[in-house]
Formats: sequence, C-alpha cells, structure tokens
Amino acid sequence: MNLEKMQAIHALFQAKNYKQLYQEEGEVLHLMLMVNSFEEFQDFCAEADTLEEPIFWLYEGAVSGENLLIGGYDEDISQKVQSFLKEKLPSDLFGAIEPELEGVYVDIDDEDNLQAKIELCNQRLKGSVFSIHVDYEDTYCAGAYFLWVERS
Repeated sequence: MNLEKMQAIHALFQAKNYKQLYQEEGEVLHLMLMVNSFEEFQDFCAEADTLEEPIFWLYEGAVSGENLLIGGYDEDISQKVQSFLKEKLPSDLFGAIEPELEGVYVDIDDEDNLQAKIELCNQRLKGSVFSIHVDYEDTYCAGAYFLWVERS
C-alpha cells in the first residue's frame, strides 16, 4: 500500500469516520471484526467506543499478503508457515530454517510452539538482513497470530 493511501486511512481513524473506512476497507474489517455485512459492522460500532488502528494494520497486512494470519486454534500450521516463508525469503535462507519449521503447532488453550520455533529460525537467520516476527492479537477475537518477514 502506498504512503498516500496509508495516510488517508490514518485520517479516517483520527476522524472516527468508520463508515468511510468500511466503504474503503470492508474486506479488512470483515476479517478483523468477524462481521459479514455493513449492518453487523454498524452494530459493532454502536457498542464499541473505537476501532484500534494498529490492529487494523495487522489485518490489512494479512489481506494484502504481507503477513500471515494464523488462527489461535489452527493446530498444525507447519505447511502454512513453510509456504509463506518460502515466498518471503531467499531460497538459501529458507533452506537454512526449513528444519525448524516441522511440527509448528498453535492452540492458545494448549501447548503452542510458534514463537519458540520462530526464535530458532531467527537464530539461523542471524547475520542476514532478514528476521521473522510474530505478533499476537486478541482484542476482537479469541486470539490470532500474525507472522511476517522484515528486511533490515
């Protein structure tokens, strides 16, 4: 997304112009708030004081393909994470971390090893310009992870 579009969205958040935000970014809001229509979105807004802009950007990244949205109860996500990271990293670096991406499991009520696995991957990526980040969000849902690759 270009800077001008990001600034326009930020201005909508500042003005609390959620109707216009919905008109422009309905797909992101559907995913973020688990609403299926404008009417459901209006009901949500009637009860909620505000929408959290930083959380919006996490979901926008998932919609645009910049990050990977992982549900808090997705269980075995090894293949999903491998496919995403294979796209985002050079092949030699992906090959270096691929062994760490076996048995990646997410269940926020049970044993969860996503963050530990990503820490192991980042150890293998040390000295490169790439790092993998995981963010957890539970404001509007039971819990979701967002995974992305950063180049420094």
